[in-house]
Amino acid sequence: MLDPRFKLHVFRNQVYAADIKKTVIDLVTTNINNNLPIQQGGYVDAPEEPIAKRNKFDIWDEYDTIVNTVRPEGTPRSQAVPKVQRYPELPVTGRQQDPLEWWKTFKHSFPNLAVLARKKKIYCYFCTL
Repeated sequence: MLDPRFKLHVFRNQVYAADIKKTVIDLVTTNINNNLPIQQGGYVDAPEEPIAKRNKFDIWDEYDTIVNTVRPEGTPRSQAVPKVQRYPELPVTGRQQDPLEWWKTFKHSFPNLAVLARKKKIYCYFCTL
């Protein structure tokens, strides 16, 4: 599924395609869970900066403070599902194109899927089913 040259088009049986999609959603959910600062079911607040450091104004410190307080909405699974569902809707790439190059290009659009494709090279496994 994660090979942008084939995606779900290689599965003749839709049951297998649905199983693979569910597996990828589970993997992305796990990846999101592993990267979120979570404590007892809630998000951990960003640590407070020492007062001495806050007295000096730095635009980038302000930016970092604002960005660190932004929290993703919903559960990790609810974040994973739309990305996994949107990815197959993109056109497939040429058969000769390098899948890892494609993922480098689209890593910002599908960050968790790109991690799976790059680290686990999972697209090879799914295409052999």
